[in-house]
Amino acid sequence: MAGFVLAITAIFVVAFPTMLNRVCKLVLLILAKRSTKVRKSSGELLEYLPRVVIQIAISNEPPEIVQETLISLEQLDYPRFVVQVIDNNTTDTRLWKPIEDFCNQRPDRFVFFHVEKLEGFKAGALQYGLERIAPDVELIGIVDADNVVDARFLRDVVPFFKDPSVGIVQTPLGFLRDPGKGGFTSWIYLIYRYYLSIYMPACHRFRCAPFIGGMGILRREALETVGGWDGFYLTEDMELSGRLFRAGYCSHFVDVHYGRTMPPANMQGFKKQHYRWNFGNTQILRDYLLPLLTRKRSGNGGWLRRMLHMCCPGVYFNIYFLPFIVIALAVRIAELSGYSGELTAFICHLMLFLLAVEFAGEAIIFVTLGWSERAGIIPTLKNYIAWWSLSYNNSLSTWTALFQRTRPFEITDKNGSRHGTRLKSVLTELSLCTLLVSVAVATPNWQVVSWTFTSPLLLCLGAICGTPCIIALSTTRKSTDDEY
Repeated sequence: MAGFVLAITAIFVVAFPTMLNRVCKLVLLILAKRSTKVRKSSGELLEYLPRVVIQIAISNEPPEIVQETLISLEQLDYPRFVVQVIDNNTTDTRLWKPIEDFCNQRPDRFVFFHVEKLEGFKAGALQYGLERIAPDVELIGIVDADNVVDARFLRDVVPFFKDPSVGIVQTPLGFLRDPGKGGFTSWIYLIYRYYLSIYMPACHRFRCAPFIGGMGILRREALETVGGWDGFYLTEDMELSGRLFRAGYCSHFVDVHYGRTMPPANMQGFKKQHYRWNFGNTQILRDYLLPLLTRKRSGNGGWLRRMLHMCCPGVYFNIYFLPFIVIALAVRIAELSGYSGELTAFICHLMLFLLAVEFAGEAIIFVTLGWSERAGIIPTLKNYIAWWSLSYNNSLSTWTALFQRTRPFEITDKNGSRHGTRLKSVLTELSLCTLLVSVAVATPNWQVVSWTFTSPLLLCLGAICGTPCIIALSTTRKSTDDEY
């Protein structure tokens, strides 16, 4: 009886946040479909011309990519702005020196800083730049090193800040690589729209769309009021958004692509980026959710705004996958050892049900995404598979973040510079897949045993672990615009 209670308790501890996350995603999907998209500002630019600084934090970035971004920023159709480039901890002069030379040749428009031994990763670099901005600057735009920016960006977005309560205006990002031409991008582009098409429009309805790290603008006064950037969290943008909302500021999400970026070039970069995002988001849930739930609700909708913001870290949250693997293996080994009963059957039924709910829930979201993005059946299916390929990766980062305070910031490979790592990038999942399938078909003393629910459960988990291998094998050839 004690074992039964312990097993059921363990599963429900995992199942409850998983089902709550699924319900939140469904609610967000409904809200997103009912939200009105904002395409342009209602203000007149000629009436409002605050001075803007655009910050770019770089570290060990290829200079040709950064220069492409700087050239696009130089063409911005706005009279009062300067670009601040902060290079942090790049020791190779061949990487940062060309950027410094580029900026020094245009002193009226660009300011360059090279800082070594700077703590806080990207947040530390942005904070370093914030402390050196001229007093008359009102707005701060954040652009990533690989963003190519449309000339209308500031002209269209700045007027939203005529409302003094607005602290953030965020825009989505497009891709420099065309997913329609195949390659690795064709497997992942809907996953990046997952967040921008579902969560952001829903939050915009309550004026709490968060800052997402690039192609957005912040009010300087608001940023300084909440204490600036915090380099402790790997998703410093999401953490900052929460502090701004708690301080009473709101946001806008302008659903226009003013910038294009480079997606990860391979499976290794894809997994590393999502591991970092999910780790940082779990840090925020770990440190902020319980205080928010126990804090007294305010009457002006601020509590609801902050609570909806807390749904965002749950987009990649995966607490169930690793425990499911451990429990399924334990139950199967117990069966092979001669113990099988109602407890093992119930556990398997429950885990299969939860997996079915997750499969169906994500299928609904990806069908909706595919329809709204005008993607065909095959591209939608490929992105659905790629989403499941992150299961082990995201579950590992979730559990690691629950017990590890923070970790070093790792840069995502976006230019395909690391070759010979295809097998290495999926080796853990391939090993898990082999183990789960082997245990699923194993028999005691090489004798035939009756088929139980544990075997299909293990095969299902093994198939999920095998999805990264499918993608790796399907993207071995270089396409015309995409490098794996």
